[in-house]
Amino acid sequence: MDVSHRPWANHERRGLETIRAKLPYADPWRAWSNFTFTANSGYVYEVDLLVVLPNGAGVIELKDGHGSPSPRSPLG
Repeated sequence: MDVSHRPWANHERRGLETIRAKLPYADPWRAWSNFTFTANSGYVYEVDLLVVLPNGAGVIELKDGHGSPSPRSPLG
């Protein structure tokens, strides 16, 4: 998880370090950070973190801010 090539992204570096410390270092857990992919439409998307878990996968978007995160309803 290297964001050293983007010095303005200190919040991402701190977030990735925090997440890395909490993830198990064991199979089948895997994580990839800071990559892009191109959709069929040609639009390029950036992913901060993709985590593969024993029961699925998740994409994490890291943001800079203060306070505690809270869940949001996908409908509201």
